[in-house]
Amino acid sequence: MKSPLFMGSDSAAQQPFIYLDRAFKQWMKDLTSNKPKHLKKSRPKFKKKGKCVDSFYVGGDQVKVVGTKVKVPNLGWVTMAEPIKYGGHIHGMTISRQADKWYVSFSLDVDLCMLPSERHPGGMPPSKNQARCGIDLGIKTLATLSRGDITHWHTPKPLTQSLRKLKRYQRRLAKKVKTSRGYQKLKKKIARLHKRIADIRSNTLHQLTRYLSKHFNEVVIEELNVKAMMQNRRLARSIADVGMYEFRRQLTYKMEWCGGQVVVADRWFASSKLCSQCGAKHANLKLSDRMYHCVSCGHTQDRDENASVNLERYCETSHQENNTGRSPEIYAVGDDGSALLD
Repeated sequence: MKSPLFMGSDSAAQQPFIYLDRAFKQWMKDLTSNKPKHLKKSRPKFKKKGKCVDSFYVGGDQVKVVGTKVKVPNLGWVTMAEPIKYGGHIHGMTISRQADKWYVSFSLDVDLCMLPSERHPGGMPPSKNQARCGIDLGIKTLATLSRGDITHWHTPKPLTQSLRKLKRYQRRLAKKVKTSRGYQKLKKKIARLHKRIADIRSNTLHQLTRYLSKHFNEVVIEELNVKAMMQNRRLARSIADVGMYEFRRQLTYKMEWCGGQVVVADRWFASSKLCSQCGAKHANLKLSDRMYHCVSCGHTQDRDENASVNLERYCETSHQENNTGRSPEIYAVGDDGSALLD
């Protein structure tokens, strides 16, 4: 008699071993490569139910979709929140769990004309203007723009707002028996709260990056050493609450969709210490100084606004070569997709 574990989809049992094989091959390859240490893959770790993203894969030959319903092997027809947006041959689907909700993602062939890009009919329209915008990321203010209808985007700080409730739940969880029903119930509450925090942060970043890709053809941002910034125990939680890496990831692909480009200023470019009027450098500027006062010309401006203007002008002075001898990185759109130009 077969175990119920193997009575469903064959691919659900096979796919984890395919992923494991791929992970070990990549890890072994990186051991002998010349990649920087932070880009190398670490040794694959054991995944345990409840300690990682719970998911399983179903092969395309077993996938059946009719409108908003999808057939899950060994379970039957399940109603989805919305139908598949694109039509095409389905190669497979992955069903995953976040908190107490289940999500399904499909791998399918899609006609290029259906993708959101200005290069194809019916895609996302290009930017409304061809202007360049400098963006200074921060903790109190998520993003300060050098131009535009909205120049200050404030962060909702979802983790900070929910921290008291999260601590209270975790203290209660520590006192419960792990095998009890109350423990599992409270664990789901904590998972739902973590998901809500992540959703608020993601939604804010999507709104900001959508606005930027829609209104500007070129966006200049700083290359921030987030890993080093996170080592400051006083700022680590606030930096994590902003989601700086996710902002850069979303901005890159959305600018590509609209035919724009993202310019990454060198890490050592002193955007906050330079005067946006005369170009003089204020070497002794402290992090606590929120207003920029130029000794040379007397110009006074908000620190973040001054930095965003300097970032906007970064390309004019540093496209060929900046003060560190390196050219700026430009994430642009080519005929075959995005490219990294050094």
